[in-house]
Amino acid sequence: MSHTIAVIPSLDPDEKFARVIADIKNSGFEEIIVVNDGSRPETLKYFETDVPEVTMLTHSVNRGKGRALKTAFEYILANCPDCKVAVTIDGDGQHAGSDAARIAENAENSGNVTLGARNFDLPHIPKKSRVGNKVTRKAIKLLFGLEISDTQTGLRAFPRSVLPLMTAIPGERFEYETEMLLRLHREKLAIDELPISTIYIDDNKTSHYRAVLDSLLILSVTVKFLAFMLSSIAATIVDNAAFYVFLHLFSGFAGAYTTTVAFTAARIISSAFNYALNRKTIFRSSTSVGSTVKKYYLLALCQFLISNVALNAIVNPLDLSAGVITAIKLVIDLLLFLLGYQLQKRWVFPE
Repeated sequence: MSHTIAVIPSLDPDEKFARVIADIKNSGFEEIIVVNDGSRPETLKYFETDVPEVTMLTHSVNRGKGRALKTAFEYILANCPDCKVAVTIDGDGQHAGSDAARIAENAENSGNVTLGARNFDLPHIPKKSRVGNKVTRKAIKLLFGLEISDTQTGLRAFPRSVLPLMTAIPGERFEYETEMLLRLHREKLAIDELPISTIYIDDNKTSHYRAVLDSLLILSVTVKFLAFMLSSIAATIVDNAAFYVFLHLFSGFAGAYTTTVAFTAARIISSAFNYALNRKTIFRSSTSVGSTVKKYYLLALCQFLISNVALNAIVNPLDLSAGVITAIKLVIDLLLFLLGYQLQKRWVFPE
């Protein structure tokens, strides 16, 4: 383990922390980096150690697990030229040193990021951990095509070659670990999983994982898609409300063209709203307005034509109320939603 460094981010440790350090040292790690992520003064005594292998890095205030990991990675890149693998280990005793050594060995031999995968079917797993992992695992598989059995594992081994990429990934708290997986997947870098011991002490009461808030942060990484969905829902509400209003406004003088006129007016309003929201908030594009607006409206035009042709083909032969026509339009637009997301993400507002 002479070319491997153990990284332990820690916030407000307790008496278990010394046992964690001893276990890691006894498993063959010759260098350990501990990141004190702004712990309370009364817990600082647990960081005190006479173990020479430990290097202590400190945040003056709590900045989050993701930031703590990036602080350690940046330190390794700048100060540890002989390090070949960095292994992240939680400081609450959930990970066995022997498991950390195994995944480090796999990462060094294969050159792949290696995750320690827990078994969430065991009866002693806390409910919030079981449910949280299941939700994020299914969401990531459905939305991104990435199948990982333990998306929230803190035991991960990173070859040195990927550390610069890891330091550039956004995210400061628990969502950072999910963002890691998505970035590795986008870069087409292999991810290995090895089974590890599933250890929960006192029902995981010392974990700083906030069940509701951090689950939302992790799901938000399932990222731009959920934000894009909320943006699209808002735009759809604007679009359909305007469409309904315009159907009534134009019904007296637009005749057979009422649906088309109402559709066009509503889409102009909703598309301007959606473009501004997506560019500034969802995709945070730095590309010029001139470039993105052309692509956005070309895509919008194509979606408009498809939706409009389909809508008229369905409703024109029938005598339907404004409410039914609006419902049909909503179904058509939902079918175009997934295609629109992929095209905006990859073409209109590319990362």
